[in-house]
Amino acid sequence: MEKKKRKFRLIMPMIISTMCICLVMSSCGSDRNDQQTKVDDYNEDGYLGLSNSNPNLRTSPTHYTYNEDTKVIRMTLAGIRGVRGSTITLTAPNAYVRVRVSRGLSTQESRRIEEEAIAALSYNLPRYKVFVEIIRK
Repeated sequence: MEKKKRKFRLIMPMIISTMCICLVMSSCGSDRNDQQTKVDDYNEDGYLGLSNSNPNLRTSPTHYTYNEDTKVIRMTLAGIRGVRGSTITLTAPNAYVRVRVSRGLSTQESRRIEEEAIAALSYNLPRYKVFVEIIRK
């Protein structure tokens, strides 16, 4: 009887540990028939996705200030024939631009300047919805 107890005491911990290992191993596996989990890759931004994960880094395309955006708007408008000046208001997703032109300009010419300004500003500042108002002075 003593030998059986001793054998039991030696074998039982091995059986329990083997069962625990089998349990752990079976819970770590995955069923290949389940749906595949979609893996989110880094964006192809050259910074391993950092420009998307932290918008305050200088690597982010949205890390511009209103002053820099205003300079871009003024430089863009300077390239349009007939523009004499502008007043710019930036609010989150909108850019409101009042363009001053000569009084003597025809309605067609004013319309051309407005359309050209909207197209150029929308291209150069795609993060804004651009609104242009023509003022004759």
